[in-house]
Parts: sequence; C-alpha cells; structure tokens
Amino acid sequence: TGLGRFFKNEPNLIEVLIKKIILLNYRLFLNHRDTIICLNSSDYEYFSSEFKKCKFNLEVVNGEGYQRKNMKPYQSVTGVTKLLYAGRLMEQKGIIELLSVFEKHTMEGYELNVAGIIDPSLISDPLVKKLTDGTIYNVNYLGVVKEIEDVISECDVILLPTKYQEGLPRIL
Repeated sequence: TGLGRFFKNEPNLIEVLIKKIILLNYRLFLNHRDTIICLNSSDYEYFSSEFKKCKFNLEVVNGEGYQRKNMKPYQSVTGVTKLLYAGRLMEQKGIIELLSVFEKHTMEGYELNVAGIIDPSLISDPLVKKLTDGTIYNVNYLGVVKEIEDVISECDVILLPTKYQEGLPRIL
C-alpha cells in the first residue's frame, strides 16, 4: 500500500518515533531487494530521495486492487441510492463523521453499507457501537467482506472520506 499517515501528516512525538522505526525497517529490509514497487508517483519521489544510497530499482504501478473486469453493472430497482464505505474503520478515515450524518439526519432514499475491520481505538465509540448494533437508520454494517466486488456491484456510490492525504485507496 502507500506510505500512509506517518509520512503525510504533521506528526506528533509518538508518530515521529514510529516513522523513525519504519524508516529503519525500510533501510534494513529494502536494501536487500532488487526492485521496490511504489503505488503512486509521490511514494516514488519519497523513496528516490530518502534512499539514494540503497541499491534497488524503483517502479511505479497504476494503483492496486481488484480487476474491473470482474464487476457487474448495477441497476437500482428500489429507487434507493446505495452508498458504500469500505475500508478500515478508523477515525482518520472519516467514518465517525459519516456515521454522524446518518445518525443526525433522516436519510430517506439513501442506504449506507459499511464494510471493514474496526480499529481497536474505535471499539468503544458510541457511533461505532450503534453501527454494529444496527441502530442507525438506513445503515448496515457488513463486517469484513472477502468478495468486495459483489458488494460494490450492488452500490451506486463509493464513499472515500479521509482526514489525511493518502494515495489511491485499494478498493478502487
């Protein structure tokens, strides 16, 4: 995946330490590789400048994820616009704000499906509890989904909220 929030945000002290540990691991493990594949050009630029002395080739691929050819066209017959959030349920991804909209407003004509693993830091959050209990109107928690293509093909809109700069989500 991409470099993630430790390389994109203005970090606090703990994140600075974590970033240093990650960089040390990169230096230890990546230096013994022939080729490193980056998911986007900004990661490529970062690795090019940060690891100038390392002896590996860098390549950029155009994203990651499932194959679009596996998708089936979806045609709504109910008149309900089906929304999908699929990803880690963590605060930095904006899931709390998304759930808050559905909790505070009657979203007639919309249905939100949420798929993904819940980050341990959110287990006790009241909105996440309501999500898993199924008590937010028109919101369904699907849990971890192995065949996400099937879920995507039944939705009209994929929602990708985020609170930090990140690369192309793997779901796309």
